[in-house]
Formats: sequence, structure tokens, C-alpha cells
Amino acid sequence: MSSHQPVVVIGVGNDFRQDDGVGLVVARRVQSAAGHVRVVVGIPDGTRMIDVWDGADLAVVVDCTSAAGQPGRVHCFEALHEAIPEGVFRSFSTHCFSIRSTFDLARTLDRLPQRLVVYGIEGERFDMGEGLSPQVGLAAEQVTSRIIDEIDAGDSLKETE
Repeated sequence: MSSHQPVVVIGVGNDFRQDDGVGLVVARRVQSAAGHVRVVVGIPDGTRMIDVWDGADLAVVVDCTSAAGQPGRVHCFEALHEAIPEGVFRSFSTHCFSIRSTFDLARTLDRLPQRLVVYGIEGERFDMGEGLSPQVGLAAEQVTSRIIDEIDAGDSLKETE
């Protein structure tokens, strides 16, 4: 078991698949603005996330969603209190572990943080290339602000949408 850590922010994604990199973008922005928070940019395997949030009071995970909705739409889940819908988050490439599967495994192993908040930002473009589409870029700014506000104020991350 790792040492106590109040907050950890985990960015998931791929910088070279356009909007799929939004979780990494948000994590880097949080790291720049809130240096006292542990930030992990990129997770090669979903099961690695369990080790990263070990001992955290609050873990925040940010990833791109592939739900067929509106690009830039933000989903927020208090993962210990509500189910993450099946198929919203993409699987980790070769390991086929989705975020939902990772949480289910962590729950079975009794290795969840005290609080777990998951942000999903709906993507538009997933082809090879760098950079976010305009709607996803705007959503990244909004999610970054929400996370920083939570860290600074200690208030609830989840707001009425």
C-alpha cells in the first residue's frame, strides 16, 4: 500500500489520436495550476490505475468518451455512488480494460480511493494526429477549472449539469 495522498488526478488517452488526448491535456493543465497535487499523465494499462490512486482521499480520472452524443459534452460520475454506463469509455488499447472494468476490479480487490470522480468528455475526432477539436478544447478548459476549483475549495466536484 502506498503512502497517504490527498488528491491524485489521472489523465487517460493518446496524444496522437486527436480528441482521445483530452484527458492528458486536462491532467497537464491541472499539474501546471495545482503543483501540490499528484498528477499522472497517461496510464498504459487500466489495472495500473489501481496502484496510482492507492491511498488517495480523492482520485479524479479524466478521459475521452466515444458515446454518440455531442462533441465536447461533459459527463461526470461519482464512481463510488453511481454506475458508469457500459460502453461510454473506450478500452485501453491492447489490454482491453475499460475504465468501468478497472473500477469493478478495484472494488472486488477493495482498492478504491475514498472518493472517485470520473470525467468523460465526448470526442469528435479520433484519427491519427495531434490537437483537440474546438468543442473538446473548450470542454477541457471547463473540466480543468472544475477540478482546480475542487482542489482549492474542497467542495464537491460534481455539479448539476
